[in-house]
Amino acid sequence: MTIERTSVINEYLYRAEPEPGIEFTEKVQAHTFSDENGPVPFIERVQSSKSSSGQKNKKITKRSISPFTIVTSLFVVAVIVVFYISNILSVNHLLREINSYQAQHQKLLSEQELLRVRINKLSSLDRIQQIASSQIGLQYPKEAPQVIRIDAERLTEVRNFVKKDINK
Repeated sequence: MTIERTSVINEYLYRAEPEPGIEFTEKVQAHTFSDENGPVPFIERVQSSKSSSGQKNKKITKRSISPFTIVTSLFVVAVIVVFYISNILSVNHLLREINSYQAQHQKLLSEQELLRVRINKLSSLDRIQQIASSQIGLQYPKEAPQVIRIDAERLTEVRNFVKKDINK
């Protein structure tokens, strides 16, 4: 078992060999992990800050944002804001129009109802009878109406007479 453990550790060390010219330091941590064969020491390799050739690592620099990108993004945001505000204003205008049309519609409906009431009042039978008798002088007949019967021959004679009278 110890031969297998050491071979696993050697294999780990062989795969983790540094590139040529870079120094590594090894340190064994105080803790260990265990597998089915028992505890195995944990080896950590840390890259040193200098390579053997004496070169330092490159300094990390932030990429600056170009002024064109800033101006373009501000322009796009401004256009979006203008369209948004324009949309809000047009919606508010349309809502005001809708409210005025609804108020006008309600006014017309109430006027229509008043006209219907007036029509019903003016066309009542009692009112028409009173106006007919007082202003026009119409009266109910005192005798029952008479029925006049005309035969077909007499009807054609009357029609012919009326036609001759119209043609003259």
